[in-house]
Amino acid sequence: MKKFLKYFVIFFAITFAIFNSRFVAAEFKFWLTKKGVDVGLVLNSTLVPVVKTTLPVAEAREFFLEIPAIGAKAPIVLESSINPDIIFNRLEDGVVHYADSALPGEKGTAIILGHSSAYPWYKGKYGSVFALLGKLRPGDEIFINNGNKTLKYKVSESLIFNPFASKDNRLAVLEKTDGSSIILVSCWPVGTAYKRIAVRADLL
Repeated sequence: MKKFLKYFVIFFAITFAIFNSRFVAAEFKFWLTKKGVDVGLVLNSTLVPVVKTTLPVAEAREFFLEIPAIGAKAPIVLESSINPDIIFNRLEDGVVHYADSALPGEKGTAIILGHSSAYPWYKGKYGSVFALLGKLRPGDEIFINNGNKTLKYKVSESLIFNPFASKDNRLAVLEKTDGSSIILVSCWPVGTAYKRIAVRADLL
C-alpha cells in the first residue's frame, strides 16, 4: 500500500507540473528572486508592447500593470464587453479590465482579471500572469502606467471567495472605496476554477 501511495504521489506531482508548467516556472523564479538571484527578465524587463483595445479610439487608453513582488507584468486590455467568452479570449493579450468597473486612477474600484494557470499548449503569453497573487501581502506595491504617468498602489487585503455562491458577497464589500482602488482577480487554487482570489490595492 505504501509503495502504491508513493508512486501515486510521484505520478500526481509530475502530472501537475506538466499541466501547470507556467505556474511551476513562476514559483521557481519567485524562489530565485527571494534568494537574491538575478533572474533578469523576471523583474528587470521593460514594459510590454501596447495591445489594441476594442474601445472606440476616442475612449481608448493604454495601461500597463507591474507587480515587482511577484515579477508580474502585462498590458491591461480595455475590453468593452462583459461577455465571459469574449473576456476569456482577450486574456490571451494580457490582463483584462472589467468594463463595469472604474478605470485605474479614477474614483472607484477597477477590477482587473487575469489567468493563474494555463495548459502548456495555451497560445497566449499571459496564461499564468496571476499565478502568484496569493503571495502578495499588505504593503506590497503595484504600479500601473497609463501612458502619461505611473500610478502607485499599495496592497491592503485579499480574500478567497466562491463566485458561484449567491450568498458570498465579500467581493462586493471589498470593492467599496471612497478613493481609487484596484482589485486583481484570478482563479483559485492554481490549476482549477473552483474559487477566486481577489487582491485589493489602494492608490497612494
